[in-house]
Amino acid sequence: MKKIIFLAKTEEVKEGVPFPIWVDDQYFIAGRTGDRFWAIEGICPHSKSTMRKMPIVSGDCVMCPYHGAQFDPFTGRFLGGPAGTSDIKTYRVLIDGGSLFLETDIDVEEDFPIRTGADAQGFALNY
Repeated sequence: MKKIIFLAKTEEVKEGVPFPIWVDDQYFIAGRTGDRFWAIEGICPHSKSTMRKMPIVSGDCVMCPYHGAQFDPFTGRFLGGPAGTSDIKTYRVLIDGGSLFLETDIDVEEDFPIRTGADAQGFALNY
């Protein structure tokens, strides 16, 4: 079953500055390129580690900060680096009335805190 999770207001998301999202034990990274928004799994397929340090974004390329694996944040397609041919999982971002939402199929408990932006960063570093 699909879950819709509020991420941020569109004006709060700066181009080229990704932000973390923790939902239960799942980690995502979302961002903006131009007027398009994207969300990817926060686990690098190369090292299988959580990208707690935010990836580097340049146009339609997101680069893992640890070993330089590069991905298209809209399609998840592997673009280069040590990940071999492994793509990264992408998630649909919905826009409604100036708000961004993440569409995912993970099971979220109703009372579980969802942390985004600076709150998620602090949570991620202490997780």
